[in-house]
Amino acid sequence: MIYLLYGEQYPTLKKQLKKLKETSVGLDADEFSYVVLSAKNVSVQDIVSEASKPALFSSKKMIVVTDPYFLTTSKERNEIEKIQNYEILKKYISEPSFYSDLVFFLEGSNLSLKSEIYKLLKKHAKIIEVENLTGDKLASVAHQYFEKNEVKITPDALKELLFRANGDLAKFTMDANKLCLFSKNISIDDVVALCSLKLEDNAFLIAENLIKGNIEKALKVYYDLRVFKEEPVRLIALMASQFRIITRVGILQKNNENKDSIAKIMAIHPYRVQLALQNLSLLPLEKAMLVNNELYKLDYKIKSGQIDPYYGFELFILNFKSTIRN
Repeated sequence: MIYLLYGEQYPTLKKQLKKLKETSVGLDADEFSYVVLSAKNVSVQDIVSEASKPALFSSKKMIVVTDPYFLTTSKERNEIEKIQNYEILKKYISEPSFYSDLVFFLEGSNLSLKSEIYKLLKKHAKIIEVENLTGDKLASVAHQYFEKNEVKITPDALKELLFRANGDLAKFTMDANKLCLFSKNISIDDVVALCSLKLEDNAFLIAENLIKGNIEKALKVYYDLRVFKEEPVRLIALMASQFRIITRVGILQKNNENKDSIAKIMAIHPYRVQLALQNLSLLPLEKAMLVNNELYKLDYKIKSGQIDPYYGFELFILNFKSTIRN
């Protein structure tokens, strides 16, 4: 049997892989019957060769292929690409070995639906997608986690923790474990002190506060980032990405597309579309386009040496309200 197991939630992917292993070769399988190969280091010819050989000391073998970059939309090119013979892999997918289970294990959401190999997998393999845990689903998991560990957490602390996790179950688990070790009664101050935000999340937080008119809060996030010497150019790029999503969602909405169809067209999670639509209720499409243009001009001024990066970005925040009034 051939499987394609993919999704962004690594802990859930691993749990699903463990179930497949248990069903296929058993959890106590040895290195001869349970083989893990990276597609970035091992050619598809060698993967097929391994899958075609019977296990030495058992009746079944399971081969897990990690990093199957050839199934993604990524433009990254690996050295091994020079020797790949995908025809051999295609033939195997069409006629797999009866005594081997082959699992393509892809962590990420950049699966290429146009790939010939994916189309063959769709026809001959079992495809298992691990969905993101967002909104109510992740909140439910969080409640269960703290109850199991007999830890109390205030509603605002839980909300902040979920925001910082941003749908990433691995980050939530790591931060929640840290908090449980720290205290049996968790406050929002504990979450802020112990659970870091990714730069992408900070850029999102600045954008959110600007859209809501909370200039002081946006400045505070920026000043905190300056302490860690984060480059404004990186922040500008991340914020521009946020406003591009808002802009494109707004255009598609004007064309009478619904949330699900917008997510499919843009190849992003519906939750991101939902957030963009919420922002559009506060910031009209034309204003979002104007902000994007201002970010582009600021980026150009910084890179051409016309303005100091830190001063320029601070000025952008301070002038945000007047910018969107124009």
